[in-house]
Amino acid sequence: MTLEVPLEGFVAAVKRLASGASTFVAAENGGTRITCADPGKSLRIVSYSAESPTQTIETLKEGGIEALEGRWLPDDAPAASGEIYVAAVAYRTEGTQPGLWVDAFKELPNSVQAITTMYEEFRETGQVAEIPLEEFVRLAEPTVVVVSPAELRGFASAKDC
Repeated sequence: MTLEVPLEGFVAAVKRLASGASTFVAAENGGTRITCADPGKSLRIVSYSAESPTQTIETLKEGGIEALEGRWLPDDAPAASGEIYVAAVAYRTEGTQPGLWVDAFKELPNSVQAITTMYEEFRETGQVAEIPLEEFVRLAEPTVVVVSPAELRGFASAKDC
């Protein structure tokens, strides 16, 4: 079971419900995700702080809780960190404006993977005729950009998101 509490109630909830169990912090969306778990009780307590992980560790320490960098995940969570890569493909269209296709990937895609995924999606949705991939690439003249999780975090922190 997961309990999400506001930052102001996190320390009290951990002390009361999880007997001060291990607490971890991880950077997330320009702030810090805080997680505490008591596996014996199948309990996880989570919160969010707008502060940096370092500042959040200090704030928790002032409340009497030692925290380390890391994150408790639910048992059914995927083993990966949940970070995503975003691929964008600009391409030529029949009209005057170029097209832009965007998708998310669990692992770093290369240009060929991004273009192939776009091509398959376009074929499934009927956006492209039944032509070979090579012909599609020749006509579309695609340009691929892949944004890493670190770059996404950088964009978010630059905008204070």
